[in-house]
Amino acid sequence: MKLINFMIEMFVWSVMFGAVYAHPVRAYLDPGGGSLLIQFLLASIVGLLFVIRQFWSRITSYIKQLVGDDAVSNHNQDKDSNND
Repeated sequence: MKLINFMIEMFVWSVMFGAVYAHPVRAYLDPGGGSLLIQFLLASIVGLLFVIRQFWSRITSYIKQLVGDDAVSNHNQDKDSNND
């Protein structure tokens, strides 16, 4: 917990430092830059969804281990009894 608080504090200090000591930038942002940013965001989302799809069985088995197999089987039994 101390590590997380330390990391958050360092992030806040670095943002404050960057805001205070920022110099004006004379740059031109053409339409290609905006489309590049949108392409990067969409590719990141699609990549994340692909990784989740590939590791879905590992994710569900990990959650089952955390919750316990009894809770999952009881939920399935309750769902089956409601369908009767």
